[in-house]
Amino acid sequence: MVNVNTGSPIIKFDATKNAVRIDCEEMKERVATGLLTCQKHPLADLYIYNYTKKTNFDCLWNDYTRVSRGLITDSDGFIVARPFAKFFNLNERPETMLENLPDDIPLFFNKLDGCLGILYNLNGDLSVCTRGTFDNLESRWATKWIRKLGITPNDLLPGKTYLFEIIFRGCRQVVSYANKGLYLLAVIDTVSGTYSSPSKEATRLQIPFSKEFSFNSVNDAILFANKQNGKTFEGFVMIYPNGLMVKIKSSDYRVRHKILTQLYLSHIHELLQKDNSIRKTIQYAPKELRPIVRLVVRALKKNKRSFERETQRLLQKANDFYSRKEKAKYIMKENPKLQKLFFAMLDNRKEKTQTIAWDLVIPKENYHVKDLLEKDDLYTWLIRNIN
Repeated sequence: MVNVNTGSPIIKFDATKNAVRIDCEEMKERVATGLLTCQKHPLADLYIYNYTKKTNFDCLWNDYTRVSRGLITDSDGFIVARPFAKFFNLNERPETMLENLPDDIPLFFNKLDGCLGILYNLNGDLSVCTRGTFDNLESRWATKWIRKLGITPNDLLPGKTYLFEIIFRGCRQVVSYANKGLYLLAVIDTVSGTYSSPSKEATRLQIPFSKEFSFNSVNDAILFANKQNGKTFEGFVMIYPNGLMVKIKSSDYRVRHKILTQLYLSHIHELLQKDNSIRKTIQYAPKELRPIVRLVVRALKKNKRSFERETQRLLQKANDFYSRKEKAKYIMKENPKLQKLFFAMLDNRKEKTQTIAWDLVIPKENYHVKDLLEKDDLYTWLIRNIN
């Protein structure tokens, strides 16, 4: 048993209710300053707290922001569900630098590549939320999954928070899993913060769980991780006896994840503009997204060629004019949008011609390719969405 929420003095025990609570006013103050978000459940006296992008990007971590990683309370601040506090990658912070890690051998658990699901009791029925909201695609899918199994609040250990990794296509990141479902990550005592390994409880409930690995050292775990294919393995979560949690991600996974997070229309456009090739991006993109990426590339190149052909046509017609001033009047009358491209071609400035041509096909709306999976007649939409 490990207390994974040590270092959270802001969580206070209330003996009258045998429960723990957090100061609501302190939480509201951090919501007001943009460090936290707070969402009320539409059907119950429940509130979920999560850190913001600002907190994450600017590393504004303190006891309040770290504990707010899907923390659920009632309106009085009593904690209903107590997920892991925010934890960090190996070598990301001073306490997670390899040379600063405790001498103890930690527990090593398979780090699953989905999204965090937090189980809670909604008026007698089990429901699942994600880190920042009670209601989204992932939470609805997970709630339906757990209820379909027939598991009820009476089947669970009292006073515990159950944490899952939600694995299904809708929250696919990099790793592809053969079996969808909720994989039990941990069972945490809501009052004490004590962590229990998932295997025993998952076996009892007959649900999948995050597997435990055994290594003689952290370096052995790193070596093992870096030999794995990022399409099938993300890494490990290490849990030390003092409660410190640290993430190890395989090198191949990090490359693939970086590419996936950059698969926005604007980034694909930027890559093409730089070297006219995104072979590596397509190679490392998840299999189901590769056709979408290729379609985006095809649409961008088609529109670019259309602008170039039209400009060439106008250049040929402009041969009837002798002076540059007359040519300028002509292009402004025919198609002002092509003026810069027209003169770059006229002056035979090849590099500038390419830069201007690519600038003409910047996407109007910057979608991630995952968001285009369900679009009807995607190629036609892409052609229209590119200037």
